[in-house]
Order: sequence, then structure tokens, then C-alpha cells
Amino acid sequence: MNRKYVAPGWDDVYDMMIELARQVKGIGYLPQVIVGVSRGGWPPARIMSDLLENANLANMKVEFYT
Repeated sequence: MNRKYVAPGWDDVYDMMIELARQVKGIGYLPQVIVGVSRGGWPPARIMSDLLENANLANMKVEFYT
């Protein structure tokens, strides 16, 4: 099976977070906490925290071994 993966750049990630924050605000949802899953999820969670003006951040470490 041939799969193609796309690695978004930081500008792409920021644009996605702006759109997601717009949608979240649009439905009137206010999360109690924003969770960033390490290793790559912390920066988007921090951006979302700023955009939603929610300082309640948590992180979760996930490890996978084969």
C-alpha cells in the first residue's frame, strides 16, 4: 500500500488553529481545559489556548514502543 504523508509547516498549523478557534467560538463552546499531547501537540495546544483566551492547559505524554 502506497501512502502519502503531508507534514504541515508552522504557518499551516497556525492557520488551521485560527480556523478551528473560529469554529469553536462559533458554536459557543468554551472548553474547561485544553490538552496538548506530546510530542507534537503542545505547540498547537498553546496556540489554541491563546486564541480561545483559555489559560487552562494540560499535557499528556504518550509513548509507543514496538
